[in-house]
Order: sequence, then C-alpha cells, then structure tokens
Amino acid sequence: MSCVLTISFSLMLDGSNFGFLRPKRGLRQGDPLSPYLFLICVKVFSHLVQQEEARGVLQWLVVSRT
Repeated sequence: MSCVLTISFSLMLDGSNFGFLRPKRGLRQGDPLSPYLFLICVKVFSHLVQQEEARGVLQWLVVSRT
C-alpha cells in the first residue's frame, strides 16, 4: 500500500480544458471542516440539478410497485 504524494486537478468548462491545477494546501480526511465543505458542495449541486430540471434538461423516471 502506498500514499498519494501529489495531486492535480484538471479543470474543464463547457468542453474546454483549462489545464491542470496543483493545490498547495487542502483539507485532509478527518479534518473538522470536511463535513461543512461537503454540505456546501451538496447544496450547490442540488441547486444546479434543480435549475436543469426546470429547463427540461433532466427528466426523472418514476418506478411503481404495482
């Protein structure tokens, strides 16, 4: 088992690649701020999903037990 020593992120917006980013600092697993960061990300993602649903881009599949 080995540790991850370097991390890089690739940023893509509207199909265009903006290159790689290498964070210098960040949150580690178990950091007390991790749950708050997760909640912020979930809230933003939920808002984006609701916007796309309102535009008609997303359609939900309803499954019935009967």
